[in-house]
Amino acid sequence: MLSHLLLFEWKFYSRKISFYVMLLAFFGFGILISTSARIGFANITYNSPYVINLFFGMFSLASLFPIVIIASQSLLRENDNQFDAVLYATPITVTNYFISRFSVVFGIAIFTFLLFLCGFILGHIIKIDNSGNWGTFQLTHYFHSFFVIVVPNILFCTVIVCITAWFSKNKCLFI
Repeated sequence: MLSHLLLFEWKFYSRKISFYVMLLAFFGFGILISTSARIGFANITYNSPYVINLFFGMFSLASLFPIVIIASQSLLRENDNQFDAVLYATPITVTNYFISRFSVVFGIAIFTFLLFLCGFILGHIIKIDNSGNWGTFQLTHYFHSFFVIVVPNILFCTVIVCITAWFSKNKCLFI
């Protein structure tokens, strides 16, 4: 049952043009940030782990925007249309319903930042040269930052937004 709910939610988002615009925007944002933003400390290369951690730490909080947009469209959809009484009368359990909604919001937020990560890596590959400002390119620095900094931030933001939406049943609190 949970897999059907997840597939239904994915189809709901994959049919929207604004979803693809958001994904493309985060990919372009990653390229823009990595090619134009520089850190001004001496003896720190532009692709050092410190710089990557700094940028991912700052911009992982930007994933709050797609989380709120996705959550506002998804989490309270049945309450807005007064369909929740009918939904809870079906064999769908409340646990599966909430897990599917949370998983889709979390998964799309992770996927959105993965596109930012791909754009960030691509921008560094485009901009890298043989000057002393660039270190050796190591993909592990990017993915380490992603799993240590970004995934917990996105999980925390998704939990806060989902709990606020479900307990308040009001979109105005988190939009």
